[in-house]
Amino acid sequence: MSVIYKYPCLVFVALSIVACEKYLDVTPARVGTLDYAFRNRNEAENYLFSCYAYLQRSSNSITNPGFTTSSEIIYPNNLSNRPIDETGFNLIRGSQNVGSPGLNAWDGENGSYSLFRSIRICNTMLENIDKPVDLSPSEKLQWIAEVKFLKAYYHYSLFRMYGPVPLIKKNLPISSSEDEVKVKRAPVDSVVNYVVQLLDEAIPGLPTTIQNPVKELGRITKLIALSVKAEVLVTAASPLYNGNPDYTGLWDKDGVELFPSSFDVQKWQKAADACKDAIMACESEGLRLYKFIPPANISHLTDSLERVLTLQNAVTEKWELNPELIWALNPVFEGVRAIAAGTLVRLAVKGIALVTGPPSNGAVQRRKGPVRHGQCLVLSSDSEQRVRIEVVQPGSRRATPAIGVS
Repeated sequence: MSVIYKYPCLVFVALSIVACEKYLDVTPARVGTLDYAFRNRNEAENYLFSCYAYLQRSSNSITNPGFTTSSEIIYPNNLSNRPIDETGFNLIRGSQNVGSPGLNAWDGENGSYSLFRSIRICNTMLENIDKPVDLSPSEKLQWIAEVKFLKAYYHYSLFRMYGPVPLIKKNLPISSSEDEVKVKRAPVDSVVNYVVQLLDEAIPGLPTTIQNPVKELGRITKLIALSVKAEVLVTAASPLYNGNPDYTGLWDKDGVELFPSSFDVQKWQKAADACKDAIMACESEGLRLYKFIPPANISHLTDSLERVLTLQNAVTEKWELNPELIWALNPVFEGVRAIAAGTLVRLAVKGIALVTGPPSNGAVQRRKGPVRHGQCLVLSSDSEQRVRIEVVQPGSRRATPAIGVS
């Protein structure tokens, strides 16, 4: 009898396994897909806000090497309770290494977030922007412009930290081979040209100002894009990347030079033109340099004190009262719940129009002493023109560009 029942039991078990496989090989209902994310305007708008997400992450001061490695704040490393990620603060103690770098914005490890992930989100948005049937043509044009700006800004952020970086113009499919995903780093000039190209494509579709601050404050405007373009070109023209002898001889495996070896005076002319365009656009919208106005109970201020208060309040004044503000973001110091002053894109003045070109040797002098990382380039010898362009040390990040006054 045992032999008789053996074969029917085996058949029953085999059929059960096949039935289970068919049962399990079913996609559950109401699972989100990429098409679902773009099925209508509201869902697509949520995805647009995902493209903005890194701007919020970049406001965290403890992941900004420009803040943590400045040595202006020494964070104790012997606390029993560790409320924050100390990676950035430990870099000034010599903990940085090649194998597992701290604040790794390339891979998104050790206290940082991968900027390539944000670029991929932007590319996905651009690839699917035509799917929402209820999205008006005017909104579509603006959203495309916003995403192109963000894509340019994320590439520029990588450029400031790593110099030559891969240009992620389109997303690679999941099925890409190992060789296809090994995208080469592009030379510095190619990176700058691509960032400027994206900004030029974005500027016509952006609003000049935010018309509905309650719903849209913080979104990208034409004035922001013009200001960022000016900073990109000033950075490329600066001694950091314009014929810097420290980078001479850096080639990739195919013999392509990654940094320009010779100084190009035309880069300064392009930068000056971009700065002037940004200034003219900002002034046409009523933006101007901040000037401290003494309250009625103060009868007299010395010129030096008034100047100090002007420079101080240009940063600390309430945003709605500051006519110099173009783009701002509140840096947050996590773990301590302390909100630092908003970093600003500061409006330069007409003195930029006085620029006829840099000195013949390409060196731009500061008022006092030579130009160093983190210091200012004075583009006008007129002491009344308070123009400056900040040169940010490679590896540092700013929540916003730094075109301003000194």
